Amino acid sequence: FLDVDYSEEFDFTLVGIASGQREHRVVWAVNTAMGWMLERSEDAEIVRKAGKSYHARFRYMQPEDRVVYTLFANRGEGGMNLPEWVQFGYLLKVENDPWIEQDALCRGLRKSQFVQAAIQLPADKVKSIHLLIIG
Repeated sequence: FLDVDYSEEFDFTLVGIASGQREHRVVWAVNTAMGWMLERSEDAEIVRKAGKSYHARFRYMQPEDRVVYTLFANRGEGGMNLPEWVQFGYLLKVENDPWIEQDALCRGLRKSQFVQAAIQLPADKVKSIHLLIIG
């Protein structure tokens, strides 16, 4: 078990995405709206006292500035990734973008055909944030 203090500032942005659609439709819609090329990568494995859960994960790195976008399914085989944000079916983690405009990002995501809501989540308030830092 890894015991790390995550109380410092986080170097990523976290967005909750509400959608009733399946993963492939959400990824297609986000790619279309944002001009990204999210691709399926290895599922995220979350280990908790109650057992393991597996969550679809999609990644895209912008070649120019190396910003990394990772879209996780919040609901997966075996449970929730971040149970405190059960209202969001998907979580978007944005890394390596110190100049990110979160409002513009969320507005762009909301333009996606199958995205009902996109809201920045306060990473410092997420109880199980270590699962996204490692993932």
